[in-house]
Amino acid sequence: MNEDRPLRKKINRSLIIGLIMVGMVVFLAVAGPLIAPKDPMQVNYALSANGKIHSPPYAPLEVKGYILGTDNYGRDMLSRILAGIRPTLFTVALVAFIRLMVALIIGLAAGWTSNMKSGKLDSLISIAVSLPVLIVALITISAIGSQKGLWVFLIGLTVTGWADTSHLVSQKTKEVKSQTYIDISRSLGASTPRILITHVVPQILPMIWMMMAYEVSSTLLVLAELGFLGYYVGGGVLIPVDDWKNINVIGLPELGQILSTSLKNLTAPLVLVVTGTVIFFIILGFNLLGNGLRQDLELTQVRSNLRIPLLSRIYEWVQWELFSEIRAWLKKRVVLGILIGMVLFLAGGSIWWFVRTHADEQTALRMSASGNQTWESERGNAQGTRFVPFFGPRESNVLWKQKPADKFIGGPVVAENGTVYVVGEPGTLFSYHPDGSLAWDIPLNIPPVGTPALSAQGNILIADDKGGLSSYSPEGKLLWQFAPTSGRMATSGPIVGKNGNAYYTRLDTVQAVTSSGIPLWNTYVSDTVLDNIEPRLSPQEDILLINKAVVLVSSGSRLTTDVFTNSDQVNMYSDPFFFVGADGNLYFRTGHAAIQWKFVNGGYSIGKTFILDVRDPQALYPSEAGVNGHGLLWFFYPYLEDVAQVIWIDTITGTVQSKGYIPSFDAQIIGNDAEDIMYLCEIQGAPACYGLKPGDEKYSWEVHMPQGQASSDISGVQIWGALAPGRLYVTTQDGYLYALGDAQAPLN
Repeated sequence: MNEDRPLRKKINRSLIIGLIMVGMVVFLAVAGPLIAPKDPMQVNYALSANGKIHSPPYAPLEVKGYILGTDNYGRDMLSRILAGIRPTLFTVALVAFIRLMVALIIGLAAGWTSNMKSGKLDSLISIAVSLPVLIVALITISAIGSQKGLWVFLIGLTVTGWADTSHLVSQKTKEVKSQTYIDISRSLGASTPRILITHVVPQILPMIWMMMAYEVSSTLLVLAELGFLGYYVGGGVLIPVDDWKNINVIGLPELGQILSTSLKNLTAPLVLVVTGTVIFFIILGFNLLGNGLRQDLELTQVRSNLRIPLLSRIYEWVQWELFSEIRAWLKKRVVLGILIGMVLFLAGGSIWWFVRTHADEQTALRMSASGNQTWESERGNAQGTRFVPFFGPRESNVLWKQKPADKFIGGPVVAENGTVYVVGEPGTLFSYHPDGSLAWDIPLNIPPVGTPALSAQGNILIADDKGGLSSYSPEGKLLWQFAPTSGRMATSGPIVGKNGNAYYTRLDTVQAVTSSGIPLWNTYVSDTVLDNIEPRLSPQEDILLINKAVVLVSSGSRLTTDVFTNSDQVNMYSDPFFFVGADGNLYFRTGHAAIQWKFVNGGYSIGKTFILDVRDPQALYPSEAGVNGHGLLWFFYPYLEDVAQVIWIDTITGTVQSKGYIPSFDAQIIGNDAEDIMYLCEIQGAPACYGLKPGDEKYSWEVHMPQGQASSDISGVQIWGALAPGRLYVTTQDGYLYALGDAQAPLN
């Protein structure tokens, strides 16, 4: 009765389940970071739960909102796992694609060629098959260094991983080669490339999707095994604990990294189980997909009747009509499809990486002075970023020099119109036009201290050794003078906020004064004298940063900073300090590391931690740190043998971007321009200044000044500078003022 009814295949459950599982994985890879409940990089050194302060790691459900608990740095594990699926899947898909391409090329060559060439290729495949992928990958990655990034894993996982697939392709090619129609095609004059493209490749194409699925699952399995052994993409970073011991920690979330870290806390195995389950789910999904695609190739199987006729019809239409049309189209246009796919993959990856790398670029480039002035205080602006949103000098010229005083006690500041102001001893304020001519000079009735500052209106503010502060108009007229009643002298030049309020140090305190000269508050902030250490305002100007202290601007109250000092007690002797990056973020430098943080609702929110891997133990720590206009974190080491070195760290990947040096025994950073060129000056005999760009090992700009000497009996800074468009202004401790750079530089 059913004789006319066509035979049906069995339900391809592997294909259906595999498609569903892989679809879920792809969805999580795309949406995982978006649906993550917290920032996967946010560090929490202290959280409150049940009226108690807890320190990491937090157990699952110990703190509300942390379902899977945290790692040793208080980072939410659920968010890290969700965010880690994307880079993991991207890595294994890229490795699988490369392995598949290598396997196709070698397999086709081995299966089609004959005699000696075929024997050599077959031997190569046999050798590659016999070598364990894990061992080869481990040796390769260890030799190159896992901290070098993704490309190391691409090499390590593709050295021998292609062998099994290549063997299958070779066998299929030999099978097709022995067919009669191949001999007929050859006898009709068809060339070898034409026969391969027309007859051999179409026979292999139906296997490609199956092999790709298997490649993804096998690659992920090896990646997980490497994670168990402590090797993962990025390689982690090392925290120096003492001269002989380092701690390896993870950076950006990736499943291999999370798996490796979770092994260290086997007393709380939930994270290990969840991460392992996610990896198992992905491997199983791609294995089922590959198995389903393999079954789909076996057209002779008879499918039993489905119990639900409607679902049977839907499945049959999808399986045998829709899929068959797609397969037919792909077979005819496979080469075009592969090329289009590769172009889209590379283009999409490039766009994603560019957007990811430059996400904060525009915000960073807008981070300039708090007022309208070109260079408004010793560090360039009230935030102390040493960053300017314009290009510095490119020409190596000494444009002019002046020696108006026997001694300078600070650096120059540059107004919006290009006017240069500088203070000399015993007490004179000088004003110079951009061409080097003197505009005016006026005597100061109290000996000045440090570099002056410029307000948004262009007024010049000068601290003095009586602890006071004076304001002068751009024409040199005294506007007001604050004279404190206590005898604490000023120990730094001032900085000026957007509202005109000024802040400067007085021995171990910070003084705040309004724009009209009225004192606001004076707060104790240090156990030692704050000599030539300017305070720094946050970008929102709600807090003031000075060394290890944080002060509330509105009241002058000093806030506790235990969350920072307790985070790395080993390196508290390294003179840690707070600083503001040109990316608008707040940082705390301790040892060879910098912690990113935010001030939110009167408290601290800890973000990423960047740690420089210093494998050669040394007593010297960076004297200064900052973030340039394009988000590169830099550390400055001024006394490394006979050079001064700058090390830049990519704040996206957390890895060292480059290192550069200048020939100096004693150097001072002046600033960074919009092209990331860092300007540094040193005094060794006659002073010299250099321009050093990230990515270049050696300086690319250099100017030697004919006069100006260092004094061996004077400690501290002996050279200062200020950036202006196309120019670098430099003052030396013994009274010289130089203009360096471009002869045709704009004045503002």
